[in-house]
Amino acid sequence: MLAQLTDNLTLLITNLYIATGLLGIALAMAIESCCIPLPSEIVMPLAGIMVSQHKILNGTNPLLSLFLVGLAGAAGCLIGSMAAYVIGYKGGRPLMLKYGRYVLISHHDADKADHFFQRWGVPRPSSHACYR
Repeated sequence: MLAQLTDNLTLLITNLYIATGLLGIALAMAIESCCIPLPSEIVMPLAGIMVSQHKILNGTNPLLSLFLVGLAGAAGCLIGSMAAYVIGYKGGRPLMLKYGRYVLISHHDADKADHFFQRWGVPRPSSHACYR
């Protein structure tokens, strides 16, 4: 079953890349970074394979193609992370509790996270770590 899921996901991403090119790579990485379970372990290596097989960015210098794929992935990751931040900032805990199950966050997980931060506080960089 897991192999079939991986095959279907790979086919979906392959078709997305063929149809949209770099925009599809950015979109797939944005989806992954926005807490929707689309593994970047499939997204980015598949883009590299497709570049090497000349299925996307055909006729472009191979090094430039690789750079552009990495740039599209990084831009998509940034956009997805920003979207997740805005959604979390605006909706907060009520939104997460209502829709979290769709991105694999249960009420129990939220309670465990709250307990952790109540016990240990919000992580902050220590000032001495910057001067080592």
